[in-house]
Amino acid sequence: MKHDLDVRDLLEHLTIPQPPQMFAAIKAAGDYVEELADVISNDGAVCSQLIHTLNTPAFELRKKIDSVQQAVEVMGVKAVVNLAKTVLFRQVAENYKVPLLQACWDASTDVALCSAHLAGLVKTVPPHEAYMLGLFHNCGIPFIMQRYPGYREILISAYANESGEISEMEELKIGRSHADVSFHVAKLWQLPDSVCSAIEYHHDIDSEDFHSSMMEDPLAMDHLALLKMSEHLCKLYSHLGKQSADHEWQRLEEAVLEYTGISESRFYDLKDDIDSLLARM
Repeated sequence: MKHDLDVRDLLEHLTIPQPPQMFAAIKAAGDYVEELADVISNDGAVCSQLIHTLNTPAFELRKKIDSVQQAVEVMGVKAVVNLAKTVLFRQVAENYKVPLLQACWDASTDVALCSAHLAGLVKTVPPHEAYMLGLFHNCGIPFIMQRYPGYREILISAYANESGEISEMEELKIGRSHADVSFHVAKLWQLPDSVCSAIEYHHDIDSEDFHSSMMEDPLAMDHLALLKMSEHLCKLYSHLGKQSADHEWQRLEEAVLEYTGISESRFYDLKDDIDSLLARM
């Protein structure tokens, strides 16, 4: 593994949201549709948010979802479980009073919705996994900030670096990056392996990596390509990095578009689509 962090040290020094009891109940339900639907439906807040998420334009469902049972029938068990994890994580994390939490959620939600929409176009990544990746990929940022009060300035400095090497700049300053922390949170919450790998490497890739497929799991590379496009389209370089230019995207753009088979003109047409999508949320 590229980032050989001591997980025990990480958990000792950062306050990381732990999966609640409902998490275990969802896992125990397995592939039993009725049991899974009952577990989720018994929590009104989780049930409501999950159904709301599926009914957003990002998922482009032909028919409105009215119940968890219907969601499982339409989307499948895996998709509903993954989306329930995102809802649960956000619910648990919002109990923590950490700096920048709301700003991170807002930005990550935009990326998640954008990623789900792009997944519907590219057809290589399940939209529910693309959504999950978008929501979790920066989830470590608020919890690092709780431990390191000066981290906000470090993050801005990292985005300002014209090399686009964001993780490298963070590691130089505090010995870890938000990709590292987010990866360990994703593992703790038992996200799919391809999603965890994409989170771990999302600021540690070069153009050549998309040509050589550095990862053993091709789906992880597909996730990374969608995530990089979504981060740029949602202007994370501005919202989180306070920059007018996306240095990382400038370094990766040609390789990512070639990897996904999306032309430059088509990609920039997508900006209007994403702006329209987010305006409807």
